[in-house]
Amino acid sequence: SDPQPVPEPTSATPLGRRYLAALQAFNASLTPDFGSLEGYIGGRFAALVVERMQPSQLDGPHLVSSLYTPSIYSIDQTLLLGWYTPQCNQGMDAVWISKLLPHGFETVVDHPFDLSADAGQCYAGSGDTAR
Repeated sequence: SDPQPVPEPTSATPLGRRYLAALQAFNASLTPDFGSLEGYIGGRFAALVVERMQPSQLDGPHLVSSLYTPSIYSIDQTLLLGWYTPQCNQGMDAVWISKLLPHGFETVVDHPFDLSADAGQCYAGSGDTAR
């Protein structure tokens, strides 16, 4: 089995439905896959950060400040990203277990393996914890 950083691309979650609708609108001939779902999540995350910025503040320092406030983001009511602080860029606290097949991946369980057992801990960089 291999962990995936995202849920099954065709899941019935709000994230899955919105991703599939965006993929269909962009190019109906494309096949949903884990890689493009990761890209979709990255784009949604960037949009959430930028949407909170003033047009006159669209620059690097303001982008970083916007990223850190709030420090946790919800992507389509399905996925939580964060903690984001100057000391912590946690990303996600979960992975989805899948297995590699000749034609691609198959999700083994339909819920994530939660890595947040150490609530309040941020695993930043080289294994140091901060928060």
